[in-house]
Amino acid sequence: HVAVTWAADCHNHTFLTDQKHPNLQNVIISNFTSYEALWGKIVEGFKSSSSNAAEWFLKADDDTFVIHKNLMEMLAEFDPNKPLYIGLPLRYTFKDGRKVEYMSGGSGYVLSREALQRLQDSSDSLCSVERSLTAYEDVNMGVCMKKLGVRWVDPRDSLGRHRFLPYPPSLLMRKDLQTQEKYIWLQNLSIYQFNFGLENLSDRAVSFHEVRDPMEMYLLYYTTRHLHIA
Repeated sequence: HVAVTWAADCHNHTFLTDQKHPNLQNVIISNFTSYEALWGKIVEGFKSSSSNAAEWFLKADDDTFVIHKNLMEMLAEFDPNKPLYIGLPLRYTFKDGRKVEYMSGGSGYVLSREALQRLQDSSDSLCSVERSLTAYEDVNMGVCMKKLGVRWVDPRDSLGRHRFLPYPPSLLMRKDLQTQEKYIWLQNLSIYQFNFGLENLSDRAVSFHEVRDPMEMYLLYYTTRHLHIA
């Protein structure tokens, strides 16, 4: 479903998985097959990519929907030759009190060409598949990017609304979820205030996570890619 919707609009796309699929052409078969081994899979995928193939490299989950046009418009604001890391900015606190900024993995994040090159050239153990500080792939990437001197940037729109989003529109529109226990993690981890409600949904949104119903993915693709208002 990803392959025939938003990924088809990309310059190139590759799927990281543990087995071939008859309908997927661009596949990297990974030895890292469990959720706990996701860090290894992502590093393997990035290191298998050619840094000369594009200016920007996006990592997204299989239940993430990306609006390609908005992604490209946002990236036009930045220089791919600088070490940049872009997504939904969160902050993780280690047990010893140390903190690290990272981009939410579910919402998807982007590495500039220079950031990818640094990752590929690095021999630092913090950026290797053999070592992971946490069980969370996205937190580990934040640690790695900081070690490599890659800086994260504020990706919000001109009104301060987030563009990389951790839930589908149907949930983000609901103001009543703002303080519900299941969603309070956003208030606790987000570097910038995260607000639910239709008025807080950016008209320049780049991604939505947890789009798990295929029909919802096709509906999003239709409304963002094919629907025209006269």
